Amino acid sequence: TSIGDYAFGYCYSLTSVTIPDSVTTIGYEAFYFCDSLTSVTIGDSVTSIGGSAFGYCDSLTSVTIGDSVTTIGNGAFYYCDSLTSIIIPDSVTLIGSSAFEYCDSLKKVYCYATIPPSLSSDVFYGNASGRRIYVYEECVELYKSAWSGYKDSIYTNGKNCPDTTTIEYTTSDGNTITTSKFPIISNNYENGIGTLIVVGTITQIPASAFNGCDSLTSITIPDSVTLIGSYAFNECDSL
Repeated sequence: TSIGDYAFGYCYSLTSVTIPDSVTTIGYEAFYFCDSLTSVTIGDSVTSIGGSAFGYCDSLTSVTIGDSVTTIGNGAFYYCDSLTSIIIPDSVTLIGSSAFEYCDSLKKVYCYATIPPSLSSDVFYGNASGRRIYVYEECVELYKSAWSGYKDSIYTNGKNCPDTTTIEYTTSDGNTITTSKFPIISNNYENGIGTLIVVGTITQIPASAFNGCDSLTSITIPDSVTLIGSYAFNECDSL
């Protein structure tokens, strides 16, 4: 089930919305210019919030985003200038351009994704000074690198990341593995066994992740992995 494009646009007297768990998508401008809307709760079955879905809802002060949302569309909360804080769940992988542009009161953004979502342009453009983006302690440097345009706004939320993946390996020369394909928080090698400790529950070994690791002799892939990318172990001549 989906809420279609323009479904409730310009419903000026609408004050609150609870989207049930039966809904999976929220369409383009679905609640556009509902300027009396103060509260939105998005159910846990919704996977995408359409472009400008809540654009110009300038009385909106409370938004709860469900735990299945992967995409926050372009301009989804554009000009929601009464919104003071938002929690972005760890399911989100993409935040579209201008998603929170001109949300001038938005000073607290809590992002619980362990791997930084992809950001399009001007996501937080025009916000009031003093905005802070809070992420897990281990993820601060990851976010500063991935969200370089907002690196001065990124702070720890004071919590340790609850999810990590450990990948075991051995190498013929006793060296640690270096790869930029994972958000690695620890890389140790001792007594012939190495461990990569990676932020988040890893479901994919990225393309070319271990390409050219010619001293790698063995690797244990965790059962969470469902996809091994192209060239992931290319030219691992000792494997």
